[in-house]
Amino acid sequence: MKMRDGIWLLVCVLALMATVQAEARTPKIFTINPGQSIQEVLTLSEPGDTLQIMPGEYHQSVTIKTEGVLLIGMELGGKHVVFNGMKEDGQMREVALKIEADNVRIQGLHIQDYTRSGVIAYNHDNISIRDVSTSNTGTFGILSGRALNLEVSRCIIRDASDTGLAMDLIRGATLQSVELYQNAIGLGVFDCANVTLSDSSIHNNTVGITLEDKGDKEVAAEHVNISHCRITGNGNGQFEAEKPMHGFRGVGLYIQGYSHVETSNSFLDLNTTHGIMVVKSPVEAPDNLSNHAYIHHNTYSGNGEEPSEAFTNKYPTVPGADIYWDGTGEGNRFQEIGELKTSPERLITK
Repeated sequence: MKMRDGIWLLVCVLALMATVQAEARTPKIFTINPGQSIQEVLTLSEPGDTLQIMPGEYHQSVTIKTEGVLLIGMELGGKHVVFNGMKEDGQMREVALKIEADNVRIQGLHIQDYTRSGVIAYNHDNISIRDVSTSNTGTFGILSGRALNLEVSRCIIRDASDTGLAMDLIRGATLQSVELYQNAIGLGVFDCANVTLSDSSIHNNTVGITLEDKGDKEVAAEHVNISHCRITGNGNGQFEAEKPMHGFRGVGLYIQGYSHVETSNSFLDLNTTHGIMVVKSPVEAPDNLSNHAYIHHNTYSGNGEEPSEAFTNKYPTVPGADIYWDGTGEGNRFQEIGELKTSPERLITK
């Protein structure tokens, strides 16, 4: 009797395993050619699928709602995938790509001529954006917020009228080998925590990088590491509008109300107002100070030669410099080598 029960149990287990294996799904690979609707193919996709987009122009706006998909633009014979927002009537679409699912990766796309943004990813976690370029995409190049674990690598972002790469309320971001230029603000990090920026070039924007505590307590504005970056020529961007709340024209790195920011082994030159500026946030709050900034082992040249009008109006007695600190906050350290222009003078400690 016991042997019969054991055999019956084994049969049931084997039958269950066979059912599970039968139901296990192999991820699909979809190939999309010019003229096809990317959105229609996305509606057929399931988690884990890959959409290969063949080279050519796609005059479309796309929303990704399938978790875990890979959208990859193929390159063949030097030709790329181009998202072009221009309509036949001469008007432009608003956004090229909206990500509305977790664990999505996009790669290998060239995006141009939209009115609001190239990519928007809000309220979704584990988003990866690689080898994407945006130009003339309106307010933003890439806009992401309220999320965990963002990766942006090998991307080129230009011509955004507000911020090239804008991040808001993000916990955990890795930015590597990005180039941000000719934007109003190259990189905007607003109320984020645990952000790493490395091996990147932020140049010829109105403001290079702004780290800003806007007073939102959902995410503490803290822990940013910047290393091996080139932050140069900011203040020479094409956009004239200046927003002192987000940094003065010509500031390479603007740290406002952030804590635990480390900047090292980077090259800061020809930023017209300051190479680095460390100040308290204008938000009225007990913790609106920039604390524990650690600025060390960077190289400076030619910063502060032409301070912006808005800066000189607010700080009429402060000259342009390599580093400016407003004297507020605690635990801030500036350990550099060589002759630097600083305000206040003798700011550097050995």
